Amino acid sequence: MLRAALVALAVSVPEAPAAAPPRADTVVAADGSGQWKSLAAAVAAAPAGARDRRWVIRVKPGTYRESIHVRRAQSFLVLAGEDAATTVVAGEATVEGDDFTALGIAFVGPGPGSTAVRATGARAACRACRFVGSHGGMREDAGQEDLFAAATPPDETASLCAGRATSDVEYARAGGERLALDLCVPAGPGPYPAALLVHGGGWSSGDRTQAAQALRAPLVSSGIAWIAVDYRLAPRHRYPAAVEDVRSAVLWVKAHAAGYGLDPGRLALVGESAGGHLVVSAAVAGDEDVRVAAVVPFFAPVDLEADTERRGGLSTSLRALFGREELDAEAHALLREASPLRRVRPGLPPFLLVHGTADMSVPYEQSLRLREALRGADVPCTLVTVPDGTHGTRGWSRTLPGWRDQVVAWLVAALRAR
Repeated sequence: MLRAALVALAVSVPEAPAAAPPRADTVVAADGSGQWKSLAAAVAAAPAGARDRRWVIRVKPGTYRESIHVRRAQSFLVLAGEDAATTVVAGEATVEGDDFTALGIAFVGPGPGSTAVRATGARAACRACRFVGSHGGMREDAGQEDLFAAATPPDETASLCAGRATSDVEYARAGGERLALDLCVPAGPGPYPAALLVHGGGWSSGDRTQAAQALRAPLVSSGIAWIAVDYRLAPRHRYPAAVEDVRSAVLWVKAHAAGYGLDPGRLALVGESAGGHLVVSAAVAGDEDVRVAAVVPFFAPVDLEADTERRGGLSTSLRALFGREELDAEAHALLREASPLRRVRPGLPPFLLVHGTADMSVPYEQSLRLREALRGADVPCTLVTVPDGTHGTRGWSRTLPGWRDQVVAWLVAALRAR
């Protein structure tokens, strides 16, 4: 049936225009070259998106013989294929979440007369898709410009910068990858302090456009430049590649600060989740050439061994990061080596820790233990606690109004000219 359906796709449906894929949060590849091999698993693991920040799953060409289920809570999810002639989902797709979008994918129902897509969520849409089977609830050939105008403007850096924006600057090449950063510098001669922003994503997904978006405008309005960086992702690049990339970014900023109106002696590291782990790891490394003036980890996993024991085994993210499947002696050694909590020492720059008490992904206890270790080493440390705050910053303003102001005020004081 599938072979006949694919033939039917090729001969009976007019050629659909290719859709330029939006920037991906994670990649699925049937040949195993992406973060996921199973499309159903990638969809199941996707978080809820938002109108101005959709969650995009890039689907590489291949035939995915599986059914997918977009849950009600998974709003603003995007499946972005390259071409419906080569990217096929062969199984029923159930879409309950609102504002679902498919681009460049063929949906083939599991049998004759079957349903290819059943969409019950509001505003489900597709562009350059093909169907063998019914597809109720899907709006076809929706304009991609309309769907992604808020999420992917032509100049994403400029849209988030109230000062002088510079986009897509190469700061290093490593492991066959070009590593880039975006900058936003306040108007005026400077030199200005700067915050280097490192995105999260379980070390295996995401990019610089996602890093600390909530802080960007208040940073610049307070006279602090921001620099958002990419880094190499697992599983293609394993630990310590990403830590090395953050260190390379620090070196690049220090070497090029004068050309951008920045003060190399007033640089802070800011990271969320896995990015928080990376900024703490870079800060505790001990090399004077990458020393910074302040460190701000948001909900950062800093003791990977303890967290793995809490989970009862290696998480999917850590298996990708280390290339390990079993929690054996070698895996324990890697977890200890990659846990920056174990390398806290006197003489580190001041830290601001930010964490919600209801975080189910990285327990609040991780920041409590980091604070204890830092204070024990006489390192200045402040903890901003978000009551009932979950992983990520969504909804934090309901329980801790002004949390952004607290973070930016701390950075202003920590980076004050000496």
